[in-house]
Amino acid sequence: MGEMVLKNVKCYVGGYDLSGTYNQCKLSQNADLVDKTAFGSSARKRAAGLKDVELTVGGFYNPSSSKQNAHVHFLNVGCTGKEITVVPQGTGLGNIAYFSNACQSEYSAGGNIGEMLGFNVVAYGYGAPLIRGQVAEQGLMGTTTPVVTPVSLGFRSTNQRLYAAHHCLTMSSSGHKITASIQISSASGFAAITTALKFNQTTIANRSEFKSTACSTAKQWYRAKITGSAAAVRANMMVTFGLQKKFN
Repeated sequence: MGEMVLKNVKCYVGGYDLSGTYNQCKLSQNADLVDKTAFGSSARKRAAGLKDVELTVGGFYNPSSSKQNAHVHFLNVGCTGKEITVVPQGTGLGNIAYFSNACQSEYSAGGNIGEMLGFNVVAYGYGAPLIRGQVAEQGLMGTTTPVVTPVSLGFRSTNQRLYAAHHCLTMSSSGHKITASIQISSASGFAAITTALKFNQTTIANRSEFKSTACSTAKQWYRAKITGSAAAVRANMMVTFGLQKKFN
């Protein structure tokens, strides 16, 4: 993969896809460098300290119920962690996805005469690392017999964890239930299945969750399974996962 022009970036905040109202997005991870230089040293020495995640997005103010950026970001200021996912090249299965958990610190809206009314948002990490994973499943999913796509993530090393996140954007009807989980197996056919982690059951739209676990190190095949409580149950969801060095 070579250079890319940002044209179809997808950005999810909590249980909302607000991509269509953004025109800029920056996601970064950094670590404090703590000085540990002692007498007798000829150059400074540093140790890596706490890690942090920062998300900044901006776009065009839109209060409509279909876009909701004004409503969602205004209410998110100072909240506890919200799941965030950024997919640089669209939501195709297997595409690179960056996801974490963040707390929004700033929301501002304004502009000059004759310009579009714009807004800017800043959010910082909330006890979670920035994960470089991939899109596991996305779109309208559910039913009692869901379609699942196996992916080989490789064998988990002992210093890694499995991280996963989901965003539930819509629900087919009130009272319906969606259960999402990450399953693993030693073969792509998934004849023998282990549930590595299970998300909380979702009963309403606009919900999200970030989880991690130390699953088996002997199984390399992974898949997201989204099941509805009845044959007609559907939910529009984005699910991501990835293996990464555990966060201390």
